[in-house]
Amino acid sequence: MAFQCRQLLVAACHFGVLVFLLRVGRLQSRLLLAFILLLGLEILLSSDPRNGAQQVFAIMTVFGLLVYCRRAGLDPDTWYWLGIITSVLGASGAVAFLVQRDALPYVNDNVWPFLMLTPILITCLGSIVTVGAPHRRFVLALWAATNSMLVFLSGCRGCLSIVVVCLVFYSR
Repeated sequence: MAFQCRQLLVAACHFGVLVFLLRVGRLQSRLLLAFILLLGLEILLSSDPRNGAQQVFAIMTVFGLLVYCRRAGLDPDTWYWLGIITSVLGASGAVAFLVQRDALPYVNDNVWPFLMLTPILITCLGSIVTVGAPHRRFVLALWAATNSMLVFLSGCRGCLSIVVVCLVFYSR
């Protein structure tokens, strides 16, 4: 019972944030909000409400990313350092996982490559803003290549296809 009360409290807090975003957002965020509310209502009919709540919270992370993107704006320094920090964390986390893989509990092979995929996507966004600084763009591309190799080592074909799209993005 305590878990359900805590879960409802967290959902109510998130709903307050979503109402705020409804006033601020555009059509895309309003459609996403409607989708989240529909999923939230479907939790009431679900035979597995914990999984449903997890899916709703996973989709709500888009709004958290929206907050970060709005704060960063078009500031090249912010995007550059966001790309560097996430790339270093992604690469070091992947190496640590690969070194201790046998000692860890089972992790789905199609899930853990997102640790490296996220920095690749962020470096793609950072490369757009840092067009005027070729040195910074080269450093971001180098980190994207490093994380791309680690995604290749993971063997996840879906993540590898996303990496190929990102690398094509860099080549333009």
